[in-house]
Amino acid sequence: MVNFDDIDDWAPKLAAALSPHVPDSVRQKLTAATPKLIGDARNLLFDLTVRNEVIDATLTWIRSTKIAGYQGCGFSQLVTQRSPESIRGNTGLDDCHPVRMHITIRSFLHGHLKILSSFGFSH
Repeated sequence: MVNFDDIDDWAPKLAAALSPHVPDSVRQKLTAATPKLIGDARNLLFDLTVRNEVIDATLTWIRSTKIAGYQGCGFSQLVTQRSPESIRGNTGLDDCHPVRMHITIRSFLHGHLKILSSFGFSH
């Protein structure tokens, strides 16, 4: 089972699954680039590799195991170390404010709920 809060456990497994598509030279370039945000790292990764191969290998790895899923974003743990503004600016993370999360989740699922309704599922 993968618990995404335990990166020391799952990162080597994902790295092994991606190794045919992400050679050491790419890993070295990613490390040297020191991207500030996760999106910057992703964009550089896709610039240096065959994007769809990396995505397909990642999806295959995810589908090959169970994922521990639970509500939480780790933001509150970071706040004890730094200010919320610093965290937002440096990581792109935002706090898990229930009202904003509810609005975001509802807007994301809205299209899916329409599709499910067309198959007789109610929400």
